[in-house]
Amino acid sequence: MIDFSQFARPELAAMKPYEFSVETGLIRLDSNESPFDWPPELKEALGWELQAVPFNRYPGRLRLEVQRLIADMHGVGPEQVVMGNGLDEVITMLMQAFGSGRRVVVQKPSFSEYKAAALVQGACLVEVPLGPGLRVEVESLAAAASDEPCIVMLCNPHNPTGGRVSSEQVEALVKATRSLIVVDEAYVDFSGDSALRLLEAYPERLVVLRTLSKAFGMAGVRLGYSISGAELAQELEKVRQPFNLDCLSLAAAKVGLGCVWRRDEAVAAILAERARMEEAMDAMPGVKRLPSSANFILFEVGEGDAAPVWERLKRRGVMVRRFPSEPALRRYLRVTVGTPEENDAFLAALREGGAER
Repeated sequence: MIDFSQFARPELAAMKPYEFSVETGLIRLDSNESPFDWPPELKEALGWELQAVPFNRYPGRLRLEVQRLIADMHGVGPEQVVMGNGLDEVITMLMQAFGSGRRVVVQKPSFSEYKAAALVQGACLVEVPLGPGLRVEVESLAAAASDEPCIVMLCNPHNPTGGRVSSEQVEALVKATRSLIVVDEAYVDFSGDSALRLLEAYPERLVVLRTLSKAFGMAGVRLGYSISGAELAQELEKVRQPFNLDCLSLAAAKVGLGCVWRRDEAVAAILAERARMEEAMDAMPGVKRLPSSANFILFEVGEGDAAPVWERLKRRGVMVRRFPSEPALRRYLRVTVGTPEENDAFLAALREGGAER
């Protein structure tokens, strides 16, 4: 028998497949999803939109429509927008186009897809620890980039801490390096300070990433995109798979982008709930939270491992995120802001024994 491992790439040996829990009967506050599903009338509108979609044809025209809607929303040209099957694919495209054999600087800890995509493309990964108090420090990223052109991945607001840096600090990072600066703004709708204003000045060295999964409440649609200078976007288009977005996702995106007011209402509701949760958590002994500019809260539950607290919350029917493979986050858990009822259940579970040692 031929051993398949002889064909496996050595750089993938330490990697594990991504796993997503599908346990039922739990309040899911572990994936940073929006708590607000589409109302019936919006789903009905999607049904009418699909009536005009030819399923036997590749979705070229519909793709251009959605691309223009995104461009108009941000005040850029459609040639500056590159769309992917979720932001994960866009990150992979960035590594395919620019990362192979090159240094990729990432924060540690940060969104895991940066590391995975870089390793798969054979990049040289440079992990920069967060600063004291799990603070994002652009100075450390700039120092790691040095004078050699590389890719710097900046998650802003940062996942999983919820911290952020200002657009002025992002510009300082661009100026301090000769690198391609990629700013992942998946959660920017919850903070308001975007690096998009810098694109005109740095069209060839700045990429801003966005998604419909968070504030738009369309995680199931799987559509993310990059915004950059047109020439840089053209390089990404070279590695994009033809027809990488199906007609169902594009039709849903078209309907959702036509209701931007729903995003604004959802963001306002989530911010109000986040503030309420923060106030309640601040009053709990043994719980110490980090300031958040996102739709989640990272909190510390004592000096030991957070696993027992995670287990107690789960037994009480609430699922939050723990980070067993990140030593810096051993004492921390992350909770997504849910509906008022979901948040009440979480706060009650945490108050009634979740943070007991």
